[in-house]
Amino acid sequence: MNEAFEVELATLLAGICMVDPQWDRKISGIATDSRQVQANFLFIAYPGLTVNGCNYIEAAIKNGASAILAEVGHTHEISYDVPVFTIENAQQQVSKIASRFYGNPARQMNIMGVTGTNGKTSITHYLAQVLTHIEQPCGVIGTTGYGLLPELQ
Repeated sequence: MNEAFEVELATLLAGICMVDPQWDRKISGIATDSRQVQANFLFIAYPGLTVNGCNYIEAAIKNGASAILAEVGHTHEISYDVPVFTIENAQQQVSKIASRFYGNPARQMNIMGVTGTNGKTSITHYLAQVLTHIEQPCGVIGTTGYGLLPELQ
């Protein structure tokens, strides 16, 4: 979490679901894992392959969540002390919400993709080296890892 960010819930969920003004509040973080939730977080709960995140709504609230965004039909018929918004395909909205929370960082990046049968890793590493040499930071995501050269994770 970056503590410098605080975004209105209505801004995060604009076009995804309606937030009544009485339920709007400042959100200081977002999480899809209830164990990572802290005070004033938005917890996004959706069914996974083996575990349903909606089963952890109470744990997220206990950890400090001030709002919940959950998959329609997967929440329990329980009244919570925080607003619970339900939508279809909640998992598909996570990247949009995260982008809004962090100020749409992709808008400030140049993104390149390399496709083909052979040489993709070499080309991306050459490009990263050249751009780094001219003081243009360049991250790499590929089969050999991700991050900044020469220390890929």
